[in-house]
Amino acid sequence: MAEKLSCFVITGFSEKTDPATGRKLNMNLVFEKILKPVCDSFTDPPIDCFRTIDKLYTGTIDSFMYKWILNADIAIADISTLNPNAIYELGVRYALKPFSTIVISESNLLFPFDFNHIVIQKYVHGGNDIDPSEVAGFSTKLKGLIQSVIDRKKEEGEKSNDSPVYDFLSNDIFPPRKKTKKENKQSVAGWDNAVAKVMQKTEDSTFTDNLMAKVSQADMKKIAGTVDTPTGGTLIVSKKPLLQEMYEFAFDKIGMGKPAAIESLPFKNLFESIPPVNFANVSPLVNDLNDAVTDQKNKGMKSSEIKDLPAVAAILDQLKEKLNDEKLSLAGLIDRAEEKKNANSLREALAYFALAIERDANNRFIIQRIVLLTYKLQEPDERTALKLAESILLQYLKPDDLIDVETFGLAGAIYKRLAKYENEKENIAKSCKYYEKGFIVCNDYYNGINCAFMYLLSATKRKNQFDKVADYGIARKTWKTVVEICDRELQRIEKDQANKERIWVLQSKAQAVLALNEGKPDDQFNELVAQVTQLVTKFSAGTFIAQNNELISLLKEVEDLI
Repeated sequence: MAEKLSCFVITGFSEKTDPATGRKLNMNLVFEKILKPVCDSFTDPPIDCFRTIDKLYTGTIDSFMYKWILNADIAIADISTLNPNAIYELGVRYALKPFSTIVISESNLLFPFDFNHIVIQKYVHGGNDIDPSEVAGFSTKLKGLIQSVIDRKKEEGEKSNDSPVYDFLSNDIFPPRKKTKKENKQSVAGWDNAVAKVMQKTEDSTFTDNLMAKVSQADMKKIAGTVDTPTGGTLIVSKKPLLQEMYEFAFDKIGMGKPAAIESLPFKNLFESIPPVNFANVSPLVNDLNDAVTDQKNKGMKSSEIKDLPAVAAILDQLKEKLNDEKLSLAGLIDRAEEKKNANSLREALAYFALAIERDANNRFIIQRIVLLTYKLQEPDERTALKLAESILLQYLKPDDLIDVETFGLAGAIYKRLAKYENEKENIAKSCKYYEKGFIVCNDYYNGINCAFMYLLSATKRKNQFDKVADYGIARKTWKTVVEICDRELQRIEKDQANKERIWVLQSKAQAVLALNEGKPDDQFNELVAQVTQLVTKFSAGTFIAQNNELISLLKEVEDLI
């Protein structure tokens, strides 16, 4: 069998918004449904397909990222939504590697001029899903492209080229050389040679790809020696967690002082809500393996024979199981956090996101989730939680400086709730502003229905008659647009009855229809409510009814004022 190849995927993670079209795309779907399965289907040679968040590493992610960009045998760059990180990494790849880079994007992307000379393979993305027929068709196409890259590399060797940098500057620059296999053995520095050989001979990439090349045995011992173990809680490296720094900043910002961060919820005892998650939980097994291998080595046994000994094989099996269970990669931590969030285990979700941000301190998705969970937890109380979330949002996500629809939605939600406690008119105006910005950029029903509601609420607080009429007019115009958006969405997902978004589209349309009919339920509204009740799973009928009752009350108040 040929030596395993590596395929580094350059892409955004989770949901991203295209600033030009306002479309939201779940980028994880492309990797999970197309890229990874296609690469896994190769057996000769086998291909290890991964993103930065899929690997284990210690320290800053940047050093590993650049090595993966340089050393990967194949790179697939998905530039959908023109994600700046993906564009930058593609540029680095083109500068470092003349050949074996495949560029893909979703079909509606509006390309900048500079991309006109690059071959870009297009696929159709549905936003929250990808049609099975599209998955099958593009998978077949991609498999052919990867095979052609492998074949061409064999035929042309170092002369092969698909980088525009080397097209135009071939006589002026020379690409860096990939380390030889002998040199690459340095990646296991810090491991005893016998232990390394035993682990490498397991024919399982769990060790070589996800442990040995990323964490040395010295790192293991260092981590195991510098951890705190709260009773019943997790193992956390003793340095101050980034989430603690965030909360210290936020508590200080709202006048409660930095010490309050560790003395108060939500950070207090946060990690006691989850089981141990750390390399330190693997370290004892590595030490046991080292002792067992060293003992046999001293008796003169060869490394190739040691791995088959029952005692050694048992430790190797435990190590493999532990590594898989811990899900120490960034992707594993995020997946676990999302699972807990969706199950309404909010403190556990926050704890896993706290571990995740240690791996990628500038990851906006993780910071957005931290903000969301901070105000949703309502700890130590709702008002304080909202003020903490606001402080973190303004400091780390900067909604007034950057275009980010998810951030706009968070800001709108925070100020909507804060208006109940303080600076009512000012916070209502801020909520209107952010929901409207999100609606303008994305033209989506979520920001639209919230934007309309906040303008209706604003109308009830206005003293000037003209301002009342103006705000109410904006609300009605927005409701009409929301109905149109919902109709398009329902048509798009008509055949997909299991689509998770359906219930929220129906709810938004129902609220817009009710509002446009001045709060009087009609046949269209009743039909939409009937469809909603048929889809009840985790949906709260009580919340839906409460929202509609509040809407009716505000509409009546506005009518009386106008």
